[in-house]
Amino acid sequence: MPSAVLLNVVPAFGNVLASLMLISPVPAVLKLRATGKLGDLNPLPLPLTAYNAMGWLAYGIATSNAYLFPSNFIGFVAGIFFTLTAHSAAPRQTQDRIMGIMLLGSVHFITMSIIALFGLTRVAAERMWGTNAIVILMVYYIVPLSSMYDIIRRKNAISIYPPLAIGAIANGGLWTVYGFALRDINLWLPNLFGAVIGVIQLILRGVYGAVPEPLPGLPNPAVPGGTSPKAPIKPVVKGGPDGSVEAPEQHPSAKHPAAKESRRSSILMLLNPYHHASHEDVEKGPDLPLSIAATASATSKKPPI
Repeated sequence: MPSAVLLNVVPAFGNVLASLMLISPVPAVLKLRATGKLGDLNPLPLPLTAYNAMGWLAYGIATSNAYLFPSNFIGFVAGIFFTLTAHSAAPRQTQDRIMGIMLLGSVHFITMSIIALFGLTRVAAERMWGTNAIVILMVYYIVPLSSMYDIIRRKNAISIYPPLAIGAIANGGLWTVYGFALRDINLWLPNLFGAVIGVIQLILRGVYGAVPEPLPGLPNPAVPGGTSPKAPIKPVVKGGPDGSVEAPEQHPSAKHPAAKESRRSSILMLLNPYHHASHEDVEKGPDLPLSIAATASATSKKPPI
């Protein structure tokens, strides 16, 4: 018979680790709420967080397993909050995909609940919800595999965050041990798969390292020997007040608040953070704000009716 440690302490620590991992996007989402811009945040995995948590909540209800509730309750609420926040700032095509995932999840769980309630025995319903949780979690883990292929192709693992990979290994390992203690394949199989993916991520990081990617149009900072320099190479741009060479951060336009936003795709966009349509000469009085003056200038250019 499994010990009390395996049946109580292990899943308790598993809940703590899982909760920490599920709320890890909080800083990026709060920044999104403050700026209204997605930046480097990919919104598509966020509804999958709620989708996956709902699958395990359903399995916890079917099996009356209290340890499946804490972290998945947090994950479901956090996933909904993350999704709604990102949806407001996402492009229209991404909004449609998010809405599709949420609608699919609603139809999915309502349909399965009706089948379990009116068409299956309790044992069969437990098996159905367990299989459902496995499939969703496997999809949730398989999504990053495409990024692993890209890492191997580019021989650069800078996108892998080692602490998160270590957390995935520890979390998957704890739930795998708990699943073996209960002899529940629905618990240990997908979590063992997640732990293996975490190990693969660490191996890729160790093999390929993290080489800083240069901005488009600039030389690769890596030296011919394959090692990266100790200090990043800062590009310089001609055009200082005395005709000398100045660094991009010294350019006046780089001090504009827009230049401090998320990384741009070109150094030219860093030096000129304004939209091309705003590069117009604006007649501005001494006490007239630039934004009002630009609006007035644009209005004055409209053809007469």
